[in-house]
Amino acid sequence: MNRARIGNPDGVKTKVWENGMKRAVCVWLAALAALFPVGVRAMTPAGAAPIEQMETDAGNPRLTARDRAYFASMLAANYGGDPYAAEVGIAALVLRRMRMPGYPDSAAGVIAALRAEGEFLLPPDTKKDPGRMRRARDAIRDAEAGMDPSGGALFFRSAPALSGFDLRFDDAREDAARRETERLLADCRVVCGRVGFW
Repeated sequence: MNRARIGNPDGVKTKVWENGMKRAVCVWLAALAALFPVGVRAMTPAGAAPIEQMETDAGNPRLTARDRAYFASMLAANYGGDPYAAEVGIAALVLRRMRMPGYPDSAAGVIAALRAEGEFLLPPDTKKDPGRMRRARDAIRDAEAGMDPSGGALFFRSAPALSGFDLRFDDAREDAARRETERLLADCRVVCGRVGFW
């Protein structure tokens, strides 16, 4: 059986199908929040405390040197070509999740959970491109200092990136890619380049 077609009878690519399912779950949760504003609980793995009771600003999470190096290499490899605000927003989101109950308390653990959600799919940047690595380290440092372009988001998604080679002489493909990105990120509260936060 073709793995990409499991649970997906139309043959649509799995990533697009998963993004549609995530969007449907978010709409469903928003509807529940509107109907039951007091009783809705945060969708954390533990699902224990209401969002209002979570201490999202309680202390800065501590990154070990190893966590910091791994985090910077993953950020550079996966989002190094995105706007700086997107990198800072992703770093802030990871740090926020480290502070919250029900999420891992290390950057490596949070990144592993995000990989399970379909993000951070590329392996760490082994080439260590100095420009991208410096930018990723600066983004992490700015997020630790309190900068947060994501607006306090706990979730994000990124639209697939097309390389410059794919778009070099094809305006129609570039327009189609731009429309697809806008469609995938339409329900996100904050959009930075091809990364949407909610």
